[in-house]
Amino acid sequence: MRNLIRIILGAALLVPTVACGPTGLSGGKQLNELDADDRQKACENLEDYYAKEIDEDTEHRFACAFVALFTTSVDECEVAYEGCLSQPLMTEETDENACEVTDETNCTATVAEYEDCVDEQIADLRDFADSFSCQAAVNGEITLDAEPGPACKAVAEKCPGFFDEGAGS
Repeated sequence: MRNLIRIILGAALLVPTVACGPTGLSGGKQLNELDADDRQKACENLEDYYAKEIDEDTEHRFACAFVALFTTSVDECEVAYEGCLSQPLMTEETDENACEVTDETNCTATVAEYEDCVDEQIADLRDFADSFSCQAAVNGEITLDAEPGPACKAVAEKCPGFFDEGAGS
């Protein structure tokens, strides 16, 4: 879960802000054209957007499903999942440096394309949390290696290395 958030926030370091979409930036501008102020604003806006779009219950169910994926039987999975849900969600303090920006990017995707990818990732996280079952997890029907959707594939093609762990940091 935190890796998904890091990917979203890390990638956000390369983007800007306006009242257009989640970044607040004009959709037609390419990510490699954004200045440091735009990237900083975009990152901050995306943090707010994520918090608005993914409520604490969904985040909790996602985190518990993630933990339960590492079990080997349906019974173990259900114990792990339900045990996790019975505990309060462990939240991390917001990293003051989460939106430190870098100027290094050769990403030619537009802000609008990037925002579509962010929305796709948020929808995937919600779908995963909403549809998780231990039976499906143990049967291998649910995995962490899901292919990115079309919006994120399009961004990845225009932004080499953009979705590598630690991108943008």
